[in-house]
Amino acid sequence: MIKISIIVPCFDIKKTIDSCLNSINKQHFSYLRTKLEVICIVDGNYEDFICIKLWRKRNLHNLNFELKIIILKENQGPGFARYTGFKASSGEFIAFLDDDDVWNDSKLEVQLDWHLKNPDKIMSGHLYSNGIDYMNTRTKKLKEISLTHLLIGGVRIATPSIMIRKAIWPYQPEKQRFCEDWLMISMIASIQNIYIIPKTLAFRSDKALPIDKDKSSLSNKKLRIRLGKIMGLIILFKRNIINFYILILLIIFQVILLLKNIYTLIIKKIRI
Repeated sequence: MIKISIIVPCFDIKKTIDSCLNSINKQHFSYLRTKLEVICIVDGNYEDFICIKLWRKRNLHNLNFELKIIILKENQGPGFARYTGFKASSGEFIAFLDDDDVWNDSKLEVQLDWHLKNPDKIMSGHLYSNGIDYMNTRTKKLKEISLTHLLIGGVRIATPSIMIRKAIWPYQPEKQRFCEDWLMISMIASIQNIYIIPKTLAFRSDKALPIDKDKSSLSNKKLRIRLGKIMGLIILFKRNIINFYILILLIIFQVILLLKNIYTLIIKKIRI
């Protein structure tokens, strides 16, 4: 019996948590014997805890996984929430799902099957659709993602596509609020390239606002993301993953992108 721990950070989940948890509950395995553990981390909003309890009550008689709920006293961000869930996890494999995303019914089986055939690999990913799939264009052309790809940019490994074999992962989810998933993936890529399964197995929920209209989405907080990326680069330098000269070049590049984002924001406000 193979156990998979699925970590779900939860914040302002009223409209989306049902479809998120339903997509986990619908996971099917044609031949692999598995047990699923879902850890929902309520990130400082008690109303979200009530939403999860109501979902569990409605689905108690057809629940296909063990559900754990952890409540944080105040909002800490998805990185800290995933870190908290990881510490409470007991599965051999770790998967992540955001509360406004859903999985294809065969996602876990496809990915677990790959890991069982590749026991030396720490992590795999797959394609993800949020309705604006420009980041998938280049990723589709690559079989594996290297640290260089992640440092230069232009490719994306979406958090809901990640599966990690816990026993050979020497790290843990990063706690910082922005670009924590990029930093976590970069730490893994510093050890070995990350294989991308060429299938779209995760999607933005149709219950969530379109990504380009969702002002609360972290993906739309471009200035904070740039600053988070710079902080991530500094952390990689401190951990001896990149050297000083590469750090400076990459920070300059991020500052240029940051200034471009600021300029675009100013132009939009002027036009309004």
